[in-house]
Amino acid sequence: MRLDSVWLIHRAASQAALRQARRSAEILRGQGARVCVAMSGPHANPFPGLLADQGGPPDLAVVLGGDGTVLGAARHLAPLEVPLLCFNVGGHFGFLTHERKLLTQGSAAALEPDLWQRLRDDRFALERRMMLEARTDTSEECHLALNDFYLRPGLDEVAPTCELELEIDGEVVDQYRGGTTTVRLERLIGQMGLTTIASTPGCRIGPPAAIE
Repeated sequence: MRLDSVWLIHRAASQAALRQARRSAEILRGQGARVCVAMSGPHANPFPGLLADQGGPPDLAVVLGGDGTVLGAARHLAPLEVPLLCFNVGGHFGFLTHERKLLTQGSAAALEPDLWQRLRDDRFALERRMMLEARTDTSEECHLALNDFYLRPGLDEVAPTCELELEIDGEVVDQYRGGTTTVRLERLIGQMGLTTIASTPGCRIGPPAAIE
């Protein structure tokens, strides 16, 4: 893997994630990589600004936070085919992340390659995760989610029902109606079977045991 350009996305309001981002940035810059450090959270979306400033996506995005930070990065970077490497640093849940200790494995004294050199040597595996895609009947805008969608009426003063039509590979498989609806990817897999779920668009993300 080329590591000419790396983005380090850290969880907002986490000093531990910020410190780790700065440490990783120093190492990567010392190895000749162009590095951008940015904060991500409910009120901080760095991705449009990064794409505009850098002129394009990076070779790798390293996410330092919990599952919420990972989901936010996946939503913006999956359409651009950017690989995500995620570590639970300062997050509450880390089901989608690696263990933090991988960031510090390897040392020059022990003649062991560090994480970044192992990536350059292609000592890893990429896992393509399935994602959900949603559109409304009033707009052509496409919304992506790695885990689930929550749908509700757009006006608080009225209580219309939501009508949801589920398509897989362009084929309508079911319709739902209700006041609010949550669509979860794992539930669809359980109902339809893994092989019937479209894998495009997808998000490339390293699984917990992917790095040697």
